[in-house]
Amino acid sequence: MQRWLFPLLRGVVVVACSTPSVACCRRVALLLLLLLLVLLQAFEHFLQKKYPTLKRYSGEGTESLLPALDTIFSTAAQHDVGDIVIGMAHRGRLGLLVSLLGYPARKLFHKLMGLDDIPGE
Repeated sequence: MQRWLFPLLRGVVVVACSTPSVACCRRVALLLLLLLLVLLQAFEHFLQKKYPTLKRYSGEGTESLLPALDTIFSTAAQHDVGDIVIGMAHRGRLGLLVSLLGYPARKLFHKLMGLDDIPGE
């Protein structure tokens, strides 16, 4: 994460949570979405540096898609939706798998190296 952003977020979250209200919940939700976007950007930069020759599709241009999907997933969970089917283009798929769907990054990196599954798991 950006060095200047973490202390800023930590301070804002403390201020945002000091007075419980609807506006407080909205501020915290917006901060969590910002944190999600920053983490996704860091993940994309890591993939580009670690696997520079691998053909992949970055998440650039999907900045609004992932927070929208996060909201959809949260709302679906509140309404006891059991399954969600996602059909999407390549762009942003790796970030979606790791950040929102909880796919282990270790397994993803293993597959990016051309291996099928992690032995012993």
